Amino acid sequence: QDVAILPDGKVIVSGYSKTFTSSSIICWRFLNDGSLDGSFGTDGIATLYSGSKINMAWSVLPQADTSAIVGASVYKEGDDYHPGIFHVLNNGSVDQDFGENGIAMAEYKLGTSTRVIGAKTPDGNILLSGTVFDTGDNMATLSQFYLNGETDPIFGDSGNVIVATDTTWSYFGEDADCNALSNGRILCKATPQANGDLVLFQLLDNGSIDSSYGQEGYLYFNNHESTTSGPMTSDSNYVYLAQSYSCYSANEDVCIDSTPNKIRIYRFNHEGVLDSGYANMGISEPFFENNYIGNVHNIAIQNDGKLLVGGVQSGFEDLSGYPANVPFLVRLNVDGSIDSSFGTNGVDLFNWGYQYAAIAFAVSDEGKIVFESLHYDSASIATLGITLLKEDGNVDSSFGINGYISFIATETRGCFWMDNKIISVVNNWNAPLVKEYLIRHNEDGSIDSSFGTNGVVALDSVSSYIYTTVAMSLPDGKIIAYVGASQTPYVKRFNNDGSIDSTFGNFGVAIVPETDAPHMDLSWDNKILITGHYVPDFLIARLLNDVSTSSSSIDQVSTLKIFPNPTSDQLVINYPFSSNEQAVITIADLSGKILREEKVSYSGDYYIINVNDFPAGIYLLTFKTKLESMSVKVMKQ
Repeated sequence: QDVAILPDGKVIVSGYSKTFTSSSIICWRFLNDGSLDGSFGTDGIATLYSGSKINMAWSVLPQADTSAIVGASVYKEGDDYHPGIFHVLNNGSVDQDFGENGIAMAEYKLGTSTRVIGAKTPDGNILLSGTVFDTGDNMATLSQFYLNGETDPIFGDSGNVIVATDTTWSYFGEDADCNALSNGRILCKATPQANGDLVLFQLLDNGSIDSSYGQEGYLYFNNHESTTSGPMTSDSNYVYLAQSYSCYSANEDVCIDSTPNKIRIYRFNHEGVLDSGYANMGISEPFFENNYIGNVHNIAIQNDGKLLVGGVQSGFEDLSGYPANVPFLVRLNVDGSIDSSFGTNGVDLFNWGYQYAAIAFAVSDEGKIVFESLHYDSASIATLGITLLKEDGNVDSSFGINGYISFIATETRGCFWMDNKIISVVNNWNAPLVKEYLIRHNEDGSIDSSFGTNGVVALDSVSSYIYTTVAMSLPDGKIIAYVGASQTPYVKRFNNDGSIDSTFGNFGVAIVPETDAPHMDLSWDNKILITGHYVPDFLIARLLNDVSTSSSSIDQVSTLKIFPNPTSDQLVINYPFSSNEQAVITIADLSGKILREEKVSYSGDYYIINVNDFPAGIYLLTFKTKLESMSVKVMKQ
């Protein structure tokens, strides 16, 4: 990374080496003839520091006694990256009397690969400059150290001068998302374009920033690792985030890693805090096949708590022999390791055609997995392929033809299960009229003709340009869809049969702000959250829903009484039942996943349901009789 000539004419070079799990700060010293100086370190090479993450030496300053000062970015275990200085003696060893245990380290934090520049003052002190990304700002920093490694306390503020050079994030990247937490807060994720870092923040139920979260409301993973995607999902126990990243970061003087994107999995509890019991302090970095991934598109949790991760993986060839990103699905154990019992050694690959693009998948309540991938067939026609997998990752041959169906489409926008049927969100720009639509298939792969018109529900009109469409099922069996039309973005709600739900918004349609990368989720009280990138901002909007209330308190439907609420073990349901009246009670988590369903005939006014085995959190209890359907929020302590 840097080179300098020592007073005796020898040449010293500073740099680093790295593996997948660790890195080392290194110096080389050469004689005048260009050969390594065997009196320095081991055969001319000295290792100053080794540790996890990425440690880099950036600058080297020769001293009059032929020793050298090396400026570096050092990962402090269990903390973060900091600027550090080493005093390298003439024999290549680190001066242990310099700073603390041989390292003088500034307190402020750096990104992974932020360049650190060193210089000497006329009186021999050491200046160190760099850039820190702190609470949303890019900050120019300058520190001064004495020759013994101590910070100069009269320089700036306790040895440091920090100047804000860019007080904004420029604008958020396209990867913006959110996930509702059981404590009523909303965990949001963004990737500011200024640096590509991963940033999390929490919103309170009223939409304001939760300043108690992270650092003044923000949690920064300021690794300067250009995040390309970061899908999120959750169950009643954890929130998962899968990050695709590479080492290259724009607007920084950094090292460039030419390898394809890699994957990192974060697991948080419902307070938005990393789960230290998961993998390595809440972070798993699983590797499989050739260790690299082109991009992660989606993640989902199976009933047993294992995590499915899907996307497109580089390093393969398509059916024509050209380099290609092949769709993949990998399963991780609850500890973050690869589950070798899934598919082939933990991985399913889907090499169906040529030039793969987007993928989507979803898990049914019974554990079956529908997997979709857009590709081109041998005639260069854009095709959406769909396969059905069993819970163990093997193909379910009862679906379609040997487990596979396909039809013409130009993009998949996602898919989800509803009543053991598969709904795909599809785009087809080549269609003459309907370009953006929902299509529903039965579990055997046939079209469900009872849905919409011959299995299809149109979302757009030919006069509108569609940016992005997303859709999801609701706990009451309805469907909500965001349609990012250029003229007027809107949200539509449909009944289970695909007909428009005229009780929602204005005859089934609600006008919403525009975003070209939307995500949707349900809040803890089942209001509709829409998150996305809205240049130059992060956008989150909330819409009222049938089962929502106008406040964050736990309200109850007038004819239905549930107590105690909150509860620690059981719920008593009080309702004026008719003799032998049939009713169905379902309890779902905030993602809409049904955790319990009971169908019974009642002869009295009370019924007890046991929730002792449910984790603490907020759930939606839906009560259906022949004449009415009611939903109530319940809290398990």
